[in-house]
Amino acid sequence: MSTSRRALLLPGRAYPTTMPLLFFTGLALAGHGWTTCPVSWTLPPDVPDPNRWVADRAAAAVAAEPATDRWLYAAKSLGTRVVHAAADGLRADAYVLLTPLLAEPEAVDAIGALVSDGVPVLIVGGTADQFWSAEGARATGATMLEVPDADHAMTVPGDAVRTAQVHLEVTRAVDAFLGSPPL
Repeated sequence: MSTSRRALLLPGRAYPTTMPLLFFTGLALAGHGWTTCPVSWTLPPDVPDPNRWVADRAAAAVAAEPATDRWLYAAKSLGTRVVHAAADGLRADAYVLLTPLLAEPEAVDAIGALVSDGVPVLIVGGTADQFWSAEGARATGATMLEVPDADHAMTVPGDAVRTAQVHLEVTRAVDAFLGSPPL
């Protein structure tokens, strides 16, 4: 019996799934046998509850896919708000969270709850990202990659070579996470 595995790719506010972090994450997922399901969206300016807004779009994307045995959510920034939906039943078997909004204590709590329940979670952020909290990242208990000098887009401003290296580091971390133990 084969196991079907799908990975929902959730973008950021202005960071579509075709941008490097999610593009390379999608390649790593495909290399590990996951079928990727990219989502696109435009966040309206007056959304009162961005957590609910993301959860609703993720739930609709999951419902639009064929039945599957396992789900992984790979998300960037705004898309990482999907972790708040786990308490309402929209839960994945694993998460890859690129630049999660760890400056918000409720995000730290939601990720920590997933990890406490035994859900594998990888979080990736940079020390120059105003939405990143190294203390919050450690408090989650998740597998973590923290990149010195990387900003919210995981770039090192003014240094194209280092930015390319950062994206390679992130891709390696995602690949290692997917393979150990095999998800």
